[in-house]
Amino acid sequence: MKNVVFILLFLSGLLQAQGQERMGEQIEAFKIAFFTQKLNLTSQEAEVFWPVYNEYSSELDDLRRKRNQLQQEVKREILSSDNQKLEALSDQFIALKKEENNISEKYHQKFKQVLPIRKVIMLYKAEQEFKQELLKEIQRRRQERMKSGRPGVRN
Repeated sequence: MKNVVFILLFLSGLLQAQGQERMGEQIEAFKIAFFTQKLNLTSQEAEVFWPVYNEYSSELDDLRRKRNQLQQEVKREILSSDNQKLEALSDQFIALKKEENNISEKYHQKFKQVLPIRKVIMLYKAEQEFKQELLKEIQRRRQERMKSGRPGVRN
């Protein structure tokens, strides 16, 4: 129970920070604390796990940027382009999905080299829980802004 309270307090304070860069740093710090606690990482495990996980996150972030750019292009082209152009865009989208699967497979093997399999499975669960916690906090903050009558103001 203490861990849950710590995580919630940390998340609450974390998302109250000013500035997007600082917020990103604080989210990253929370993510490290959250995963370390959820996976019960030893210091030796953490030392070898985090560099691998950071590479994994970086590759996925790059892929997400590509996907977002492609989605923007699709929005621009959907009404004005011919079928050949749209087919090429849809093929690119599928190629990005395949690339995401390849990244997941590659890092699954790497995670198994640095963590016991039980903790690898726990990692996947922790990633989902972390996303849910962030979404809950974002929703909470949005509701607070709406109640205060400042929908465009960020805390």
